[in-house]
Amino acid sequence: MLLVLVVAATNAPAATRRREAEDEKAALPQIIRPHCQPQCGNLTVPYPFGICDGCYLQEQFNITCNDSTQPPTPQLMIGNLPVTSITLKKLNCKYCSM
Repeated sequence: MLLVLVVAATNAPAATRRREAEDEKAALPQIIRPHCQPQCGNLTVPYPFGICDGCYLQEQFNITCNDSTQPPTPQLMIGNLPVTSITLKKLNCKYCSM
């Protein structure tokens, strides 16, 4: 089993955002770790991503919440990339378990 993490930046074309919304129907359920902030603005932040220390798998999955904007803007910690959606997908791959 292979998990693919898709993080969409705000500069994605409208057609891409629509396709991502359709793909979310086939996505894995979003799991929020207990005692972790579940949202930043309009974005739900599922594990392995997280907003607070101890809520993300690795530093690369750290989402910061910029509260100086309305609504608050989630940003991927690496490069402060604005994030509009997070989709977790399970792919079937015959070579992934090797």
